[in-house]
Amino acid sequence: MAIRVLIVEDQPETLAGFAAVIEADLHTALIGAAATGRDAIELLERDCPDVLLVDLGLPDISGLEVIRHAARICPTTDVMVITTFGDEDSVLSAIEAGATGYLLKDSSDRELISHILDLRAGGS
Repeated sequence: MAIRVLIVEDQPETLAGFAAVIEADLHTALIGAAATGRDAIELLERDCPDVLLVDLGLPDISGLEVIRHAARICPTTDVMVITTFGDEDSVLSAIEAGATGYLLKDSSDRELISHILDLRAGGS
């Protein structure tokens, strides 16, 4: 069974790239995508994904709020932050909010899928 993934990313090109990688892999299935935190929360209210890929810098609310919401309503969802912010404060804030994985946006397609698989297998 494919790992069900929801992407939250406000940059259209980046969102399209992540979506294409997830849709092309046999181990993953894209169940939704959102460009804002509020849209992400609406999608989470409808269906909990196996993995939530979420950017921290969203145009309306912080990705940290999306992570906190997911932790409350989707406790079995693994959350991986996808961001350009690799500083210690951002990483710690995301982990404190409920993220279990952290990936920089410049990672390769293969790394993205590998990290999703590792996250679902209990890794971080």
